[in-house]
Amino acid sequence: MYLNLPNRYSIFTYEEKVIIYDIAQRYQQWLESNNKFDENDIVRIALSKAIKEKNNKFDYIICDEIQDLTELQIYFLLKLVNNKNNILFCGDFNQTINPTFFDTGRVEAIYKIYNGMSNFKEHIIKTNYRSSKSIVKFTNKLTSLKIYVLGKSKRNDYLEKSVRDSLGNIRLIKNCISKDELLSILKKRAYVDIIVSDEEEKYNLINNSKENKLVFTVSDYKGLENEYIIGYNIISKFKDKWNEILHKKIDSNNNELRYYFNLLYVLVTRARNNILLIEDDFNEELIKYFKDDIEVVNEFDYKKLGLDRISTKDEHYKKAIRLENNKQYIQAIESYKNADLNENELKQEVG
Repeated sequence: MYLNLPNRYSIFTYEEKVIIYDIAQRYQQWLESNNKFDENDIVRIALSKAIKEKNNKFDYIICDEIQDLTELQIYFLLKLVNNKNNILFCGDFNQTINPTFFDTGRVEAIYKIYNGMSNFKEHIIKTNYRSSKSIVKFTNKLTSLKIYVLGKSKRNDYLEKSVRDSLGNIRLIKNCISKDELLSILKKRAYVDIIVSDEEEKYNLINNSKENKLVFTVSDYKGLENEYIIGYNIISKFKDKWNEILHKKIDSNNNELRYYFNLLYVLVTRARNNILLIEDDFNEELIKYFKDDIEVVNEFDYKKLGLDRISTKDEHYKKAIRLENNKQYIQAIESYKNADLNENELKQEVG
């Protein structure tokens, strides 16, 4: 079944699937021989118990970020509620950066086929309450480009409107700052976060650095936000793919290309006001497309970039608490350090 999955459910070739399936078999054998369980195993065990048990179920279930769940996990949640009508799932197709191949149509199918529900109701929230008008304008233009290249998904591709009056700024600069200096920005500015595309880029940025290591991948940062977001090599990392997108020389399938759109979308929508894209390699075509939305700067001037404000210790402390509550423990520890707590206070906070 896996080897014959249609292209819309997989970004891999048949030959790659054969290799992946072999790895999956070996992995499963390793789990069984070591008496270990992963998320897939646990949800199957939990599902079998939920089906048997009539009691201990919830009256209502509200679940956000369901685009990051597998369909088996979604089905499990459906089995945890007494009244099948009392379920609210929220998700964003444009934030699908984990390989779940989320689609609202398949979620609806789970509702209807497995639970016999004919009153499935779908609503689209098109209002952006977080980001400035400039950011919302940028994301709408990004969506328009995605529709032009990949075609429109009636259910999932839509334009947003902002309710905030703040204009904010989206700037792009050629990489002209050392890694240590870039990371040092975080020591005095709790309102700033640095986001990279993946773990490889994160390792390249913070490895051997003596400075602050409070850096996130896009995936790490899901569920978080800040006033100012610095994206580091988000576009340069996938320069060839963006060239493919912008010149419409499509060698990859739509699911793979949609990932790069979603990655950029998630990055920019984490910011409330300002975004700075630091890139090793400009993509001139992309800059041209966003010429009315992105300000290209040539000098890393803290004042002109809106990075001249220094945060108080209390701001760093509050940020650390938010990160700890979000289970981002490594970054929380860095933020507690930035709050300049004494040794006893630090042990108490991270204990």
